[in-house]
Amino acid sequence: MKKLTLILAIVVLVAAVAIGVLVNQKNQVNADLTAAKADLTTQQESLAKAQKEAEDKAAALQGELDAAKETLAKGQEETETKAQELTALADKAAALTTELDNVKATADAEIKQLQEKLEAATSGLESAKTDADNKSAELLAMVDTATTDLASVRATVDTLTAENEELKAQTQTIQAELAQAKTDGEALQAALEEMTKARDTLAEDLLKQEPEMANALTSLDEVTKARDSLTQELAAAQKQAEQTQALLEEAMADRDNLEEQTQTLKTENEELKKQVTEAGEIKAAHAQLETEHEALQKELDELKKQAEAKTPTPDPDHTVITVTKTGFGGPVAVTVTFAKDGAIAGLLIGDDKFAETQGLGAAAQEEEFTGQFIGLVPPLKLRTAQDAPEAPNLVDAISGASITSQAVVDAINEAYAEFSK
Repeated sequence: MKKLTLILAIVVLVAAVAIGVLVNQKNQVNADLTAAKADLTTQQESLAKAQKEAEDKAAALQGELDAAKETLAKGQEETETKAQELTALADKAAALTTELDNVKATADAEIKQLQEKLEAATSGLESAKTDADNKSAELLAMVDTATTDLASVRATVDTLTAENEELKAQTQTIQAELAQAKTDGEALQAALEEMTKARDTLAEDLLKQEPEMANALTSLDEVTKARDSLTQELAAAQKQAEQTQALLEEAMADRDNLEEQTQTLKTENEELKKQVTEAGEIKAAHAQLETEHEALQKELDELKKQAEAKTPTPDPDHTVITVTKTGFGGPVAVTVTFAKDGAIAGLLIGDDKFAETQGLGAAAQEEEFTGQFIGLVPPLKLRTAQDAPEAPNLVDAISGASITSQAVVDAINEAYAEFSK
């Protein structure tokens, strides 16, 4: 019982102590809670203030973010546009590269075809020249022969003309004699008719006057003799007239023959003139063929030079490099041949796109300009007024064409940089 009481007393004591402790703890907790509430209120106020500041900053940052987003969107659009432009440019560059390759291939094919055509044309021209020479020699021989024949024909024509004139004179004389003979014959015929009438009259008178018959007979005999004489003269005149007529007809025939021969000679002369004209035309055509052959030969030599420049002969001791730079009038292709030590052994300026100004930049292709580079080892530079005369690796620019000169030097230096790799 005592133990139970003692235990209860202990329990009550412990409970009292515990209650006291709990009360103290409660008070302490309340105090801490009040302090915590005050701190919480202060923190809440600070938090509200910070929150407001954060909201203000957030609003400002949101505005900045919106502006940045808008700027970014514009930048993205511009970037996409630039990317599209770059893609288009890349496609265009690829297309241009392909087109350039096709053009180069076509140009090479055309050059090859042109070389084949020129070779065929040269062969044809050589054959045509040989044929023309042979034909010209034959025609010259024909012309010489024709000239000789023409001289002979002219001499013959002159002789026949003289003979024709002589025959014409003889014909005129014979015609005059024939006319005179006809006149004499007509006079003799008239005299014969008168004598015949006189004879008839005498015969009638004889019949009427027999006493006078003897005298009449004598007169009749005389008249008969005169008549016979006149008849003989008339016959002789008629015979002479017939002979004259025969001579006249023969002369007319000779004249006709001479006229035919003269016409034939004229025809032959015209034919010879035509042959001489044809010979002259063939000579002119031959000269034209020679001129065209020389022009084609020059063009062939130029094409061969271009072909040799475009396809240089491989040389183990030399390296050929071509670099293109922009000059005043467009691209300037520079083909440099380097020796093993890097010295310039050969230099070719320009290609089919070379379009520098004549008298200025085009002088870059001349030996006076390119010769100064031979033997030099790049890098090179153009000489200026400030450079010493003995300074190395300096070259003179073309007067009035500094852009073209600089393009050549830059191309050589770039080619040397590639050579040195």
